[in-house]
Amino acid sequence: MTLEIEPANPGQVSVYAPYYAVGRRPLLPFAVGLYNQKSFEGNRQIEGEAAIPFVATWPVLPLPSDLTLCQVQFDRDAELTYEISLSNFEFIDFLIDVVSLSKRDQEPDFSRAFYKKLMKRED
Repeated sequence: MTLEIEPANPGQVSVYAPYYAVGRRPLLPFAVGLYNQKSFEGNRQIEGEAAIPFVATWPVLPLPSDLTLCQVQFDRDAELTYEISLSNFEFIDFLIDVVSLSKRDQEPDFSRAFYKKLMKRED
C-alpha cells in the first residue's frame, strides 16, 4: 500500500522549512500535503508478528507552533485508540518519515520514535 499525496503549495511549505534540516526538506511538500489530507491508513509491523492495520487522523491547523491532536486507532477497534498532542512542526517531522517509507514503496507507518511518544515511553 503506497500513499497518494498531492504536494502542498510552496507558501504552506515555506512556513515549515526553517524547522527542518536541509536533507529533510525535499520531502517536506509531500509531508505537508499528507498533513492536509487529515488522515492516512497504514500498517504497524511488529517483529515476528503480522502487521497491525491502523488509521491516523488529525485536524489541520495553520501554524507550525499550533498543537495537533493525532488519534491512532489500531485494527479498527475503538478500545485500541491512542492520542498524542504535539506541535505541528514536530508532527510533520514524523510525517516526513512516513512519506520517506512510501517513496521507497514500503508500507506507510510512523517511526519508532513516534510510537514511543504515542505510548508515552520516551527514553
